[in-house]
Amino acid sequence: MKFDALIMAGGKNNKGLEEYSNKGYESLIEVAGKPMVQHVIKAVESSKKIDNIVILGPKEIAEISNNRYKVIKPVGELIENIKKGFESFSDKDHIFLITADIPLVTPEIITDFIEKCEKEAAYELFYPLISKKKNEEIFPGVERTYVHLKEGTYTGGNFVLVSPKIIKGPMGWYGNMLSLRKKPFKMSKMLGLKFVIKLLFRKLSISETEKRISEIIGHRCKALIIEYPEISFDVDKPSDLKMMKEKYLKI
Repeated sequence: MKFDALIMAGGKNNKGLEEYSNKGYESLIEVAGKPMVQHVIKAVESSKKIDNIVILGPKEIAEISNNRYKVIKPVGELIENIKKGFESFSDKDHIFLITADIPLVTPEIITDFIEKCEKEAAYELFYPLISKKKNEEIFPGVERTYVHLKEGTYTGGNFVLVSPKIIKGPMGWYGNMLSLRKKPFKMSKMLGLKFVIKLLFRKLSISETEKRISEIIGHRCKALIIEYPEISFDVDKPSDLKMMKEKYLKI
C-alpha cells in the first residue's frame, strides 16, 4: 500500500538562521549546494511507500521540484497549515507528514517507518521516538530536546503517519502542543498534574502517554521507537546548520 505525503516547508527564516542565509524560508537555505527541502523531496519521492506529494511552502519550491508537485502557500500558524495541507487530499486513511528541515532523511528510513506503522493498523497517529543513546552515537555533539520517560530518554522525529480525521479534534490543544514541542515539561502540563509529577520522577511510561493523548484528542495514538537519528536532526539553529555543512552534508 502507498500513502500520500505532505511536506511542511513553510517556516519563515526568522529564528537565528537569517544571519547565515538571506532566504525568506528555512526550507530554502542551502546545504550541500541544494535547498534543504530539495533533499527531503528526493527522499520522499524515492520511497516505495509514497504516492502523491503536496508541498506547503513558498512558490520557489515549484521550480525546485520542476513543477512535479502541487505547492500550497502557507496561511499562518503551523496547525492551520497542516489542516490546509490535509484538505488537498481526498478520502485518505493516513497521510505521511514530514518537515523540510531534515536533509539527512533517506527513502529507506521513510519506507521502514511506514512499514512498521502498517503492522499496527489500529492507530490513527504514529509518532517516532529515537533514544538519546542512539542519537548521540550517530551525531555526537548535536543538541536535541529530550524527554526522560520510564523506558529511557528519547527525542522525537520530524515526521508522522497520521489520519486526516485527527484534524477534526481539538485544534487549540494541537496548536499549543506544537508550539511547546521543544519544551517537554510544559507539554506534560497539558496532560494533567499526575503526568507532570510522573515526568519529574521519570516514572511516566510511553503507554500512559499514548493513552492520555488518545483520550484528549479522541483518536488512537502510537509511539514507535526507531533507530534513525537522521529524522531528529532538524536544522533550526546556527549550530545545526554549521555542523550539517561541515560534517554531514559536504558534497
